[in-house]
Amino acid sequence: MPVGLGANLYDELSVKENLEFFSDLSVKCDKKYHDELYRASGPYKFKNRKQKNLSGGMSQKLGLISTIVQRPEIIILDEPTTGVDPLSRLELWRLIYRFNKDNGTTFIISTSYIYESSNCTDLALIYNGKIVASGKSEELASPEELFLKSISSDKINFKLPLDLITLPDVVIKTDKLTKVYGKFFAMKDVSITMKSGDIVGLIGANGAGKTTLIKSLTGVLKTTSGKFQILGKSGRDMRSDIGYMSQKFSLYNDMSVKENLRLFGTIYRVKNLPKRIDIVTGTLKLRSFLNYLTEDLPIGIRQRVAFASAILHFPKLLFLDEPTSGVDPVTRRQFWELIKQFALTGRSVLFSTHYLDEAARCKSIIFMHEGKVLASGTDKEIIAKVSEKNENINVEQAFIRYIKPAVQEDYEH
Repeated sequence: MPVGLGANLYDELSVKENLEFFSDLSVKCDKKYHDELYRASGPYKFKNRKQKNLSGGMSQKLGLISTIVQRPEIIILDEPTTGVDPLSRLELWRLIYRFNKDNGTTFIISTSYIYESSNCTDLALIYNGKIVASGKSEELASPEELFLKSISSDKINFKLPLDLITLPDVVIKTDKLTKVYGKFFAMKDVSITMKSGDIVGLIGANGAGKTTLIKSLTGVLKTTSGKFQILGKSGRDMRSDIGYMSQKFSLYNDMSVKENLRLFGTIYRVKNLPKRIDIVTGTLKLRSFLNYLTEDLPIGIRQRVAFASAILHFPKLLFLDEPTSGVDPVTRRQFWELIKQFALTGRSVLFSTHYLDEAARCKSIIFMHEGKVLASGTDKEIIAKVSEKNENINVEQAFIRYIKPAVQEDYEH
């Protein structure tokens, strides 16, 4: 199963048609077992929907079922949970566990998220084409720290020459922002306030409205109703004040890294652009990729280039839509060091993520579901609202309780 949401599926075929196609390819297919797996998973509810119209999590579940229905002895999954929301991630791992238990199939799984190592029996940590550590998962204590220690410090620690700035106390204020497509509410009555120096995380499943909110605030989407102000103003050209890294790669695949950065630097009206490109690409370790076409770059490197294009003009307000999706632990650490630098110099950062362990890095978080804000506050405040006295739960468990109260036990570890 290749990397990418639904990458092994056919976009124009429905859920049912995709599954029937892959079932017919295999002489080993057990229709009864196939139907049992199929009905126990989310895609069955949308059997007539085309693959291209499925959420990322639903696509990945369909892609996994389409792979295991062929009943191979070894299954290779390339980053199956990248870009997938917490509930879909749990369901994907359950499908893997079940098929492994029922058939004794060996799974080889690649992931950028080392915390998933606890789901595996054996682990190999790879960097620059070499295995830096390996062994039984239970024998490798703190795999992420072990991985980072094996890499020289200059790969992780770096700084940008950001000046200290002063912004208005309130940098973002929205009042009942709503976006409707026909009868579908992509965003409904969203009211949030964000202050200078804040790092705010938008957390939610696929289709929760995170991207819609960010696109509305950056001017990419026009809202149906509601009002918002950025830096105390509304309805003006904000190009020089904001940076935006979109969920889908906003880069031009047929242009080199250098050409992409020149284009964005021109759009952002960056002074002394060649010097700024040199500073940013040096910081993000991109100089050796300057002449590569972006379509030829691995996902993690493309994410770094997209991040570079968003911060090239050292914006006052940074919008990042799933910036750490698909990146390795080193790049993830680098992104977060830069995000902290922006906040410490008076700037503000609003970012969306599927990975709830990142909530601890935020000053506040916002849970979204089906276009609405379910809860907002610090991670401790949000956990306290849904936990019992003396109960110790984490942010992911709290999130699941907010969006799946009727079946919360089903989704908790």
